[in-house]
Amino acid sequence: MKRKNSLVRWSMVCVIALFALPARGQDEARLLERECASCHRVPSLLQRNWDAEQWKEAINRMHQYGATIPQKDIERLAPYLARASRERTKGTEALAYVADEDLNEVLVVSVDGGKLRNRIAVGKAPHGIAVTPDGSRAYVANMGSHDVSVIDLRSNRVIATIPTGPNAHEVAITPDGRFAYVSNHSQASVSAIEVASNRVIATIPVGDAPHDLAVSPDGKWVWVTHMDSNDVGIISVGEQKLIERIPLRSSPHGIQVAPDGKLVWVALLHRDTVLALDTASRKVVLEVRVGSEPYYLVADSRYVWVSNQASDSVSVIDAVKKQLVTSIPVGQEPHGLAFTPDGRYLWVAHRRQGTISIISVEKRAVVAEVKVGKRPHKIGIVLQTKEAAVKR
Repeated sequence: MKRKNSLVRWSMVCVIALFALPARGQDEARLLERECASCHRVPSLLQRNWDAEQWKEAINRMHQYGATIPQKDIERLAPYLARASRERTKGTEALAYVADEDLNEVLVVSVDGGKLRNRIAVGKAPHGIAVTPDGSRAYVANMGSHDVSVIDLRSNRVIATIPTGPNAHEVAITPDGRFAYVSNHSQASVSAIEVASNRVIATIPVGDAPHDLAVSPDGKWVWVTHMDSNDVGIISVGEQKLIERIPLRSSPHGIQVAPDGKLVWVALLHRDTVLALDTASRKVVLEVRVGSEPYYLVADSRYVWVSNQASDSVSVIDAVKKQLVTSIPVGQEPHGLAFTPDGRYLWVAHRRQGTISIISVEKRAVVAEVKVGKRPHKIGIVLQTKEAAVKR
């Protein structure tokens, strides 16, 4: 993960000048654009409300991935980024949207304090949830009613219900926010939804029992796990069709594309293993033993975090050293994972006990627990204005 990793990281900052500090910092904005390969995930970066020293540390850390930013430029960029992110996060509140299968609701929870802010009725047995990159909508896959609920996150109201295939399971949204993809677990298909119109534009045949989905950082490919046919499929976003299937072993479940797009991480449910696929060669290049029944994964710039359902733990894999770092004890049956906007904490939903464990990314330990609902599954966390949050 050399130069491209750093470029992907820096692609998230290349349009900061469009969002904050338009009257100053033009030289820094041009400097950022010069370091950018493409402009993706800008909202995610701007949600990191760090001071100048924290930004400086983060930029310097990118040198290990091949970044070549001179120290004099880092000294200029760090305070610029601190101002930009401060402007972007001013007057905002981080809210977690938690799909609860038993309540047929999405629960809105304040990240700061864990207070329940709202309850949104959706379809039957909501399972997966994904938030659009601009933070305006959430798409919720409802297993029991075989459809997707679309939530306007400003009003916390369902604005559309989209029929899909049977047993709608997980949702993934392209980085440009144009398409949402839904796995239909009982139909061997994936529904492609056009976000602008909230309609299904394609039903794509895939492998047996499709489960989790992940979109490549460039938005060109959707990766989908097929639990019963023991392989992973690749969908072309441009063609809206399956173009390849890669054989694996024993029930691939969760899937995540690395931030630099070079690796795809897959949890093998019944082998207690996470493997990495090289996206160029489409070959398995790494296998790491984790806890029992690994379910889902999330990845940051360095580590892969894995929820292990049967061992009640979260494993941490060092993607650079390609080895297991630690396993963190959590509550019963950990499932969905989501980072807070500042990247400092990882929220872990426990389907069996109706709680969320909050892990400190720095300490790699549980620092708090939040009681929420009955059977929480997946989580989406976004920043909303405090004014909008109060109105809800």
